[in-house]
Amino acid sequence: MVTRAWVVVALLAASAAEAKPGFTATAGGGVNVDTPFVETQLGRRFVRAPFFELFLDYSYNATISEFPFQTFGIGARTYVFRFAQRFELFHQALAAFAISGSGDFDNRDIGQRVLGAVLTQGVSVQASINPCWTVALVVSTGTPVWLRPELTVRFTF
Repeated sequence: MVTRAWVVVALLAASAAEAKPGFTATAGGGVNVDTPFVETQLGRRFVRAPFFELFLDYSYNATISEFPFQTFGIGARTYVFRFAQRFELFHQALAAFAISGSGDFDNRDIGQRVLGAVLTQGVSVQASINPCWTVALVVSTGTPVWLRPELTVRFTF
């Protein structure tokens, strides 16, 4: 069992060996169900584990029901496979919480604005433009009702 785990880790490390490790800054946008959203992320892709990246996430969503909302969270990407020298397939997962906008009711306190947990996961294909810049098409789904196709641009420094 332990041998299999090391083989998987070795394969992941070999497939992501050409990716540039370092800090990442990501900007993206798309639609959540049928309303637009934008997001930013700050992350770190590790030197000793180039197939793994941790990131902090912020997004702003247009109104889905009554008010627009924002999410704040932490996520992880696992780069599964590298192909054609410039494309990578990855899986990402995010745990966040959502806060609604204040809307027309100025007397709403933060307790009335907290919408709760947001848990998502998705897959992506990422294309390297050069060693520092990448573009990715991501599709995420999760709870509550969540379907997010998005386009992101990432800079690694």
